[in-house]
Amino acid sequence: MIGVNIDKQAIANILKRINPEYAEEAMQATIKSMATYGYGLAKQYLKPEIASRSTDYAPKSMRYEVKPLEARVYSVMPENRARSIEEGRSFGEYVPIKAIYRWFDGTLYVRNTDIHRLKGEERATLYRIQGNIRRSGARGKHFISKTWDKLISDIVPNRLEHIAKQMEKRWRG
Repeated sequence: MIGVNIDKQAIANILKRINPEYAEEAMQATIKSMATYGYGLAKQYLKPEIASRSTDYAPKSMRYEVKPLEARVYSVMPENRARSIEEGRSFGEYVPIKAIYRWFDGTLYVRNTDIHRLKGEERATLYRIQGNIRRSGARGKHFISKTWDKLISDIVPNRLEHIAKQMEKRWRG
């Protein structure tokens, strides 16, 4: 018979020798480094090709928080806005003129009167952008999925290897 025999008693003896506080400390350090790295990656993926007042808001909206054994990287943008940046907009999709104005002007809150105060040329530009998105769509930045993929493919294996080496060093001590 081909197989693997696991000596449960030997594993139990090894686990007794590992300081559980260190294992938790190492995991907390890993989680914190993943959160800070993920935060930086998300901001980098949101960085606009052409900087303007309107496009600077998205990277600045990123936040992260770390709690014992958990972390969160998120945007304080309204969910619909973050989703449209992540996924883009498909052709034929209606984009509210207020959303385009927010992007165009770099403001968070827009009243209908703000749009009506625009000069004819500026208002025409907004409607032209709206028409272009409806006809062609808009490509998403995929900042959330790219950040997650990068964390899982690069950071997690490297951090786990680092933790294993540190635990081995302390264990052999």
